[in-house]
Amino acid sequence: MGGQAAPLTPAQGAETIVWAATLPDLGTTGGFFKKTAQIAW
Repeated sequence: MGGQAAPLTPAQGAETIVWAATLPDLGTTGGFFKKTAQIAW
């Protein structure tokens, strides 16, 4: 999950979380996302 072999930097790993946390009140709700794109359950 971390260390030299991690596929993303900490900043890259946080991008989707920050994106979701800052969506407007009427933005997307629920779902699964990877790099801000909705993915199938």
